[in-house]
Amino acid sequence: MAWFSRTSDLLQRPDVEGQRQLLQRLSGKVQSAAGTKKLLSEHPSCLSVLVKLLSSSSAAVQEQAARVLGSIAQAETTFANRIAKTDGAITSLTALLSSKDSDIQLAAAWLLAHLGNSRANDKAVVQEPGALAGLVSLLSSRETDVQTAAIEALSNLSLESAANSERIGQEPGAITALTALLSSKDSDVRVKAAWGLAHLALDGPANRGAIGHEPGVLTGLVPLLRSREVDAQQAAAGVLRWLADYPANRERVGQQPGTIAGLAALLNSSQATVQRAAALALRSTALESPANSERIGQEPGAITGMTALLSSNDSVAQMAAAWGLAHLARECPANRGRIVQDPGALPGLVAQLSSREAKVQEAAAVALRWLAAGQYPENRERVGNEPGAVAGLAALLSSSHETVQRAAAFALRGIAFESPSNKDRIGQQPGAISGLILLLSSRHVHSVQCAAASALKNLACDCSANKRRIGQEPSAITGLIALLSSKDSDAQWAAAWVLAHLAESRGNDEGIGQEPGAVTGLVTLLSSSKARVQNAAVNALSNLALESPGNSKRIGQEPGAITGLTALLSSKNSDTQLEAAWALANLALEFRSNQEPICLEPGALTGLVTLLSSSKAGVQKAAVNALSNLALESPGSSERVGQEPGAITRLVALLSSSQASVQQAAAAALKCLASDSSANKDRISKEPGAIQGLAALQQLESSPDNTAAATLELLTRGEVLNHFMCLFKE
Repeated sequence: MAWFSRTSDLLQRPDVEGQRQLLQRLSGKVQSAAGTKKLLSEHPSCLSVLVKLLSSSSAAVQEQAARVLGSIAQAETTFANRIAKTDGAITSLTALLSSKDSDIQLAAAWLLAHLGNSRANDKAVVQEPGALAGLVSLLSSRETDVQTAAIEALSNLSLESAANSERIGQEPGAITALTALLSSKDSDVRVKAAWGLAHLALDGPANRGAIGHEPGVLTGLVPLLRSREVDAQQAAAGVLRWLADYPANRERVGQQPGTIAGLAALLNSSQATVQRAAALALRSTALESPANSERIGQEPGAITGMTALLSSNDSVAQMAAAWGLAHLARECPANRGRIVQDPGALPGLVAQLSSREAKVQEAAAVALRWLAAGQYPENRERVGNEPGAVAGLAALLSSSHETVQRAAAFALRGIAFESPSNKDRIGQQPGAISGLILLLSSRHVHSVQCAAASALKNLACDCSANKRRIGQEPSAITGLIALLSSKDSDAQWAAAWVLAHLAESRGNDEGIGQEPGAVTGLVTLLSSSKARVQNAAVNALSNLALESPGNSKRIGQEPGAITGLTALLSSKNSDTQLEAAWALANLALEFRSNQEPICLEPGALTGLVTLLSSSKAGVQKAAVNALSNLALESPGSSERVGQEPGAITRLVALLSSSQASVQQAAAAALKCLASDSSANKDRISKEPGAIQGLAALQQLESSPDNTAAATLELLTRGEVLNHFMCLFKE
């Protein structure tokens, strides 16, 4: 190795020709990592000498010095790091970017590309004054190899560095020049430019908007999708993926002629990396975009291609395909039928529920959720019927990943929605209901608890068997009650609805009512700022009180219960008004001691009387029943109802309702009012239209228990009867 020592000495002499020749010889000696390592080990000053020669007065020496340093940097990353740390190296290379000699520019750009390939150096290069500007200027070089070297340098500097990507993206002319090179006549330059843009978009979110707005970028990328070069296809799909990931670009990407067709075609590529890139791009394009999702769904081969990737050996491709199908189904209901009809879609998604990758499991569960969603019962049945679907989702409830648990719970919720057969399948599946109940106490985010509660809500709705199964499950009631105090209104809503459904089963209602915190929690929710939470809570309280004296007593004695229900009589939501009226009706009927507190509650009677004029027959009937139950066998309460302004007048008006059930309820209410109050008898008898309305209703009623007739008899014992009946006959 003695020649190394002689070479180092000669390189420091002012003999330019000698330096050039020796540099040329040295270039051949440092091609191997072993030779370079030995040189740097025995002659540590060698790098300093070579760096100084970058500032030689001879262009040939500058070029040769840059090339030798490039070979050293390329041999091993640690060598590149040592060059970058050598005094003056980056500054000298930056100066060479402005050389008039394209060979020097090329050598300097490539050396910077090698240095920028190490995260230990990239920051120093980017922060060097003039470095980025010099590289960007070379993008406009007439020499394609110089353009390629500059692109490579910028690409390496931006890769895996958000800060560097942002600085490069902000460098005047950088994005514009890279975009222009997408149309270069040189295929290598086109591909390198696409990768450069991909790296800027990948690690610089702020760049995605700038690139997306650059004229010509989409038209430049589309031909690359149709290229025969795998690298070109992958690069173009990568740029489109990250551009579509930026919401402001998404529609433009989808609308650009050729993008969706090109990406769909790449799903059938023989290269897994290309398939993956295309699937990821389509996923981003479909995200939160109904229009793009519709375009993709209608594109021949798109759904079939994604479905095929569910069986890929590449877990990223599987995940991308599953998420793509999930987005397509979520954003465009028409796609749900298209996907379900694809022979491989459901089996493929169900198979991915057993993947070793949590992200793949999550994606498959989310896709199944949206395929079962909405007003497409035939899809829901097909998903529920798919072998392994329910079992696979039930198994995922015990995943160690909260996102997977949440996705599985929401999928089961969707499958159970308004499907008696699916409700029963899930209810009978070992681990399904018990798994959901365990998630009610999840230590993770509220969304997991909410997903579990909402699934139980759909399972319990109109399914007696599941109500029994849930009610018998240890910790079910306590878990639901705990969620009533959640900070998440969605969790409160779902938990209250589950309790409402469970309370419809007489085997559950007493257990719920006796559970500490149940009534208190529901009453608290009557004052929620969310109307749907109020509605769920009032439904639960109404069902708990129905045919349950014990629960009616507990609710009536709960501080704030009657007040809260009374306030909801004035709700803007007619369903909430209806349930609040029914709740008061049930409380008054099942525990008579509630009658007086309700009547004395400010606004209760007034609110009920107001609802008699509702445009909803169901609300009218509920209010009538509440007033009737308040007056039932309670002279004091009956008198208060009778004295309430408008009560008797509106009840009489309802005798002429178009709804027979409302007519009968009104007649029954008038009977209750008259039974224990002579004053009420007199009020009703004197009310215009009362006797006539009851008489007319009497003739219409065919049942043996003629309420109108009984009410008439009660009211008209004596001469009043003859008088009014004569008037009626006339």
